[in-house]
Amino acid sequence: MKKILLAYTLIGLVLLAFLAVSSYGFGHGYLYLQWRDLHIQTTLWFAIIAILMISLLVQLFWVGVAKRSLIEKRKSNHVMEFQSLHPYEQLGMVWLLNAALSQKKFIETKFQPSVLLKELMTARLAYLSGHYDDALAALNKSQPALFELAELQKIEVYLAQNDIEQAYTHLVFLSQHHLSPWLLDVEEAYQNRLSALWGQFAIIEPWRYLAHYTQVKLLTEDQDKWLSMLLKNIGAAQQEQAEMLLSYYEAERDDILQRDIEQRILWLKLWVHLAPNASEVEYLANDLLSQRLNHEVLHIWLHWKMTQPHPDLQEIEAYIDNLEQQYSLVPVLALARCYLYEKQNRTDLLRQIFDQYPNDVYIHYYKLKHAIGHDEELIRSLNKIFETDFNYLKIIE
Repeated sequence: MKKILLAYTLIGLVLLAFLAVSSYGFGHGYLYLQWRDLHIQTTLWFAIIAILMISLLVQLFWVGVAKRSLIEKRKSNHVMEFQSLHPYEQLGMVWLLNAALSQKKFIETKFQPSVLLKELMTARLAYLSGHYDDALAALNKSQPALFELAELQKIEVYLAQNDIEQAYTHLVFLSQHHLSPWLLDVEEAYQNRLSALWGQFAIIEPWRYLAHYTQVKLLTEDQDKWLSMLLKNIGAAQQEQAEMLLSYYEAERDDILQRDIEQRILWLKLWVHLAPNASEVEYLANDLLSQRLNHEVLHIWLHWKMTQPHPDLQEIEAYIDNLEQQYSLVPVLALARCYLYEKQNRTDLLRQIFDQYPNDVYIHYYKLKHAIGHDEELIRSLNKIFETDFNYLKIIE
């Protein structure tokens, strides 16, 4: 359709230029038509333009009818063999079936004539087959115009080879590189792919990503994995790394507070380990508990309140009362009351809770802890078992 419009435009311009030159000094010329009682008199210019427009409309109408007829014909046809499909239909079926490896020869054949994509597709198929050296060799032969796409694939290969330094170098380069103008139409997809590769790197090297978070944001599904890896390695974090993480939190705080509950729980656990600001831990815990009653969050909140130099037991009890009104009486709140009643030496109420929840694992833990008394070694052993079973859960001592 575009080619037809371009052709008519070009023909029209050439004719108009010819008429303008040939009629210079002689006028526009006239055309007189007579058929029976019909008389038409006009300029030659207008007649030629009218003929071109009528011809264009007729041709566009014919192309539209032919295209529609072909579509309807293909709808009514029964596909008898794969080779009878159009090339884009064949590739579409391979994509839908996720059959890139089993149809490797077919894909290579289809892209063989492509000067731009031949090496990239060869490299992709080699990567999927686990032939990483062959993939890199093909990528090194790719067209310079496609170097951003080649770089993305190289990073993926380096990560698969566990060549972290090479992957990091190429990630940093692409993050600072301005995208080629011809790729702007697919910029969103390109940035998502780059973010996904950063996500793979961040899970392997969680602390190193922090230096580049302003350049590339991780995808939502990668953020939880990254935070989990940070939490797993938080005990070995150096002071500089901890400060970088706090700077990240402060810069992204408004956005973090709008994220899903599971991710905010991870941030709460990180804050417990970093512990530079007890008020932020309490704020996060209160915000989470106002939306969902989570055992770990309640336990963290209670730990922070109980370990204050002079805990306000009445304030703690009032807060638990409010939670019971919001969520009704559940075992996790009963466990919180166990800590409170023990601190208040209200043994009778404590035993009532033991009798009320005979099958709850948390109440069983507390009964054992209460029975052990002040034997610090046994309490540490019990806490170790409990903390191992419930990941990253800090036991109140």
